[in-house]
Amino acid sequence: MKPRTREAMQALLYSIEQNLPLYAPESSICQNKCLGCPKKMMQFLEGEYEYWQQMLADEETPTLGDIQNLARSTKKIHKVLRSNGII
Repeated sequence: MKPRTREAMQALLYSIEQNLPLYAPESSICQNKCLGCPKKMMQFLEGEYEYWQQMLADEETPTLGDIQNLARSTKKIHKVLRSNGII
């Protein structure tokens, strides 16, 4: 059985929390070699992460499109962080 969208979003948020440096100090993200701006990307992702945490806490149900959009953004940000040597 496929997970419901709430559980899928919770799993995605948990994966983001475990695999990306959310709320890391700026000094650990900005390393003077930028392919894209990791600092701005992490600020964006932190905002999305907090937004969806709050939406789930408020009993809102995300759509499959919401999950797909967050997953796509997260994959792109992960790729940029990896290419910059942050993770």
